[in-house]
Amino acid sequence: MQKLLLLFFSLALSFNSYGEWTEISSNVKGDSYYINLETIKKINGYVNYWQLDDSASGLQSGEVYSAKSKIEINCIDEGMRMKGVIYYSKNMGKGEISFTDNSPPTDWRYPPPSSSYFKLLSFACNYVD
Repeated sequence: MQKLLLLFFSLALSFNSYGEWTEISSNVKGDSYYINLETIKKINGYVNYWQLDDSASGLQSGEVYSAKSKIEINCIDEGMRMKGVIYYSKNMGKGEISFTDNSPPTDWRYPPPSSSYFKLLSFACNYVD
């Protein structure tokens, strides 16, 4: 009976860990892009949220398979910039933290309308309206 309870508890925890991320886009390479809906907030005229990029084949020479990024977007100009990034050795923000970047470039980037990043930007802007 204890083993059954332990198995049930472990499964419940693993399902909850994926529940905070909502998939917004994917590409032909099998990469997926997620937003944590609970983190989407409008602050000083900009929309901020946490994003998870999940790579099927790996980033950084196969040593990194996912990254969580704090994103700030300007919905009027359709620009985005990263405020910080945490890179993980496994998919879905799991495994060891490979490295962090708390000082990414502060310049605005303007993703093309057909890109996954533009879909993330559009989703977040529509979510707060």
